[in-house]
Amino acid sequence: MKQSHFTIIALLLLGFAFAAIALFYNTGQEQLNNGSSESRSEALIRDHSVTAGNPAAKVTIVEFMDPACETCAQFHPFVKRLMNAWPEKLTWWFVMHRFIKARIKW
Repeated sequence: MKQSHFTIIALLLLGFAFAAIALFYNTGQEQLNNGSSESRSEALIRDHSVTAGNPAAKVTIVEFMDPACETCAQFHPFVKRLMNAWPEKLTWWFVMHRFIKARIKW
């Protein structure tokens, strides 16, 4: 009899703990999602970045490019095709970023 009470109490405590953790996690996710996309995009966009397309478009592509990066060079034509297909529906930001250290030693 005492063992069954202990099991029931332990299961109830585990259920309450699970519910509290789930509530805490969901509250944190809501706070992360409440930041507007404009404020998040401002962290990516620099004043010296090259832009194209419609500034009022709902979709923004931020392309980080390193001239020494072969993968960046292969991906760039894909982004250009997207911009040519839907210039009025996209905003494109081109941000130069160094991904690969120069292999040439001076």
